[in-house]
Amino acid sequence: MSRVFFVLIGISLLAGTAIPAGAQVPNPMQAIPVGRGPVGIAFDGTHIWVANEISGDVCEIQAATGTVLQTLATGPGAQYLAFDGTSIWVTNCGTGSVSKIDANTGTLIGNYKIGVMPDGLGVDGTYVWVADYGGGSVVKLQASTGAVVQTIPLGTHPRFVAFDGAYVWVTVTGDDKVVKLRPSTGEIVGTWTLGFPYAIVFDGNYMWITCATANTIAKIDADSGIIVGNYPTGFAPNWIAFDGASIWTSNQGPNTISQHRASDGSLVGTYSVGKRPQCVASDGLNMWVTNGDDNSVSVLSFPCTAPSITTPPASQMIAGGSTATLTVIASGVTPFTYQWYEGASGDTSTPVGAGVVSYTTSSTSSNSFTTFSVHQTTGYWVRVGNSCGHTDSDTAVIHRYRRLMPHDFKYHIKD
Repeated sequence: MSRVFFVLIGISLLAGTAIPAGAQVPNPMQAIPVGRGPVGIAFDGTHIWVANEISGDVCEIQAATGTVLQTLATGPGAQYLAFDGTSIWVTNCGTGSVSKIDANTGTLIGNYKIGVMPDGLGVDGTYVWVADYGGGSVVKLQASTGAVVQTIPLGTHPRFVAFDGAYVWVTVTGDDKVVKLRPSTGEIVGTWTLGFPYAIVFDGNYMWITCATANTIAKIDADSGIIVGNYPTGFAPNWIAFDGASIWTSNQGPNTISQHRASDGSLVGTYSVGKRPQCVASDGLNMWVTNGDDNSVSVLSFPCTAPSITTPPASQMIAGGSTATLTVIASGVTPFTYQWYEGASGDTSTPVGAGVVSYTTSSTSSNSFTTFSVHQTTGYWVRVGNSCGHTDSDTAVIHRYRRLMPHDFKYHIKD
């Protein structure tokens, strides 16, 4: 077992580039030496796994410390990884096989021949789906045994796979298309045309795909199939990942990774990493990037700060017995939680019962709360939280005025 210490390297936003609103300045980047030609990366909840193509092995790294726990030989051309909940799967393009590793013990369970040149892969809970770049197909494996269940022809150079909870999606780079498959039968239920579609990821609602020659990322509604948008990213985007709030791409041209808001695709920030960045993964706190020409993994962390309230709830005047809608907008490290209270800011003794809104949203979204019927002047405030802490808004005061009634008017009848 070897122990590897972090090497500190300076990191900066791209020189001459304006810092987009919401961008954060990361902590000094950490670089961890791994095997030769690192490509694929995956997180299993405790460990980071890295596939090294040239050395034909996989490194297991303790995510909390950056210590390389072991290096396990799998086969020539170890490239991409997927975690199925208990096992790590590795494609070995040099032998036309996949390897299965027990994530708990770190032992090799087996190698399975599946095609000509396996590339990207994904899991759906029952099956492992492997894009066979050389064979022009996607191969469906039984996750429990590694047995080939089905081979589905797709076209020229299938590359990467993602599962949206109901269907399997595969990019077919040589034919400029993305296909959607029914897992139970392998039937193609949808096809989309995109220029050189490459890596693909699901964010819970949308499929995101890197379009490498256009230097963009496409966003497709997983249910309706509507292409929602196509957004500029870095030069020669390679991998794409979702960290629960943001979309990340690795950009091989400028040796950077880019962060985009999942809500609207807008660029949050672009950060320098090592040479020829390959794949990106999140451990919930940090972003991990394999650097193919540096034989290393970059680890980016960002200062953890409580949310900033950019638009507090505003005081209002309403008619007695009416309701008021209060809205807050916050920025910072997402996801956010929102808890509304009645009373003065900081007084948590009266949470707003059934009217409470507490949910996760993006950094640009607003959170609204509609009061109960107000019969007297009442104050409300909101606590906006994230994993780093919370921030309390000022008190928004809802003033009540009484509607004028007929008996409020006196009439004089003039003779």
